[in-house]
Amino acid sequence: MSQQQETPLSAFFKWERETPQRIFLRQPISGDWKEWTFHDAGQEVRKIAAGLQALNLPDGAKVAILSKNCAHWIMADLAIMMARYVSVPIYPTQSATAIREVLAHSEARLVFLGKLDDYESQREGIDSHVQKICFPFYGAGEGLKWDDLLRSQASSILPGQQERRRVPCLPLDASAM
Repeated sequence: MSQQQETPLSAFFKWERETPQRIFLRQPISGDWKEWTFHDAGQEVRKIAAGLQALNLPDGAKVAILSKNCAHWIMADLAIMMARYVSVPIYPTQSATAIREVLAHSEARLVFLGKLDDYESQREGIDSHVQKICFPFYGAGEGLKWDDLLRSQASSILPGQQERRRVPCLPLDASAM
């Protein structure tokens, strides 16, 4: 008997369905705490996933995340999976040279930019053909803005829809590179 493995996305869907009002993420921002329930995060993730799909990247496209750990990193990773793309996490301390190599080797077409200490020295590692989406609050301020992407999408991915059309994840499949 074969048993399908639970993915991070299927686990999120489970908790969103079973505990929609439970706090999922908390992020300190300017001395205050911003909180997302599973329901709130699910809505935001679906809109970002729909925004990614609107960029017409092919299924399985690589999408990088260059940021320290933060709530938006988690939501970006879930949105990438939901949109049927592959996450390419990049350490926030990488040099421009290393960033360029990771983006080139992975063939990433887009990068989320978030909480970084020295983006100025990393900027040249992102070639002009790689699209950028900046997280709110601490993003680099280049390319598309997370909040603009949210406002532009009326979430074409409804709760449960992605679950039904999901391809089974085999043990050797990668959800992140």
